[in-house]
Amino acid sequence: MEVINWKNVYEQSSTFKNNKPTKWAFIEDFVNIDLYNELYETYPKFDDTWQKDEGLASKEEGVKLSYRKFWKRDDSQYYSDYTARERDIIEEYDSRYSESWNKFLSYLWSEECVKKIADVTKTVPGVKPDKSGVLFKISVHNEEALKAFLNGSNPVSKPILDEVMESYQIYDLSKVDS
Repeated sequence: MEVINWKNVYEQSSTFKNNKPTKWAFIEDFVNIDLYNELYETYPKFDDTWQKDEGLASKEEGVKLSYRKFWKRDDSQYYSDYTARERDIIEEYDSRYSESWNKFLSYLWSEECVKKIADVTKTVPGVKPDKSGVLFKISVHNEEALKAFLNGSNPVSKPILDEVMESYQIYDLSKVDS
């Protein structure tokens, strides 16, 4: 059984690439419908294995708490060079989830899937060797807003940035005529 309905994805490729001001497309039946139904039926039930995540709820009014159930993770707090890290997801079978979920995530992590998504979107992701992060090329329409987000001077985005970003790099790419 095919996991992703690539026929439908490729049919929307030019729509994705040409939409303005941002690239997007609605893809009907993105996931194979039989697999989707299996994922729906075996979605993890809420129980005491879900972790409460208050995020910014205690810091800002209007931000709600959430509950999360993580995939198998490496709970080490430090890399071998003793730098702190987030818990990395381990890309292997997790017996706490159904066969369908294991199949789905295994495919999303696969080189085949990443290459096809890169082909469709013309956005090339790269995974860091230690799998602690993913790199994407993005197009920015408002460079000053991006800089305000990244340097923490935007009061709305600063708490989010503080929580989720450890580091970032910006490269200014210029078009070269061939």
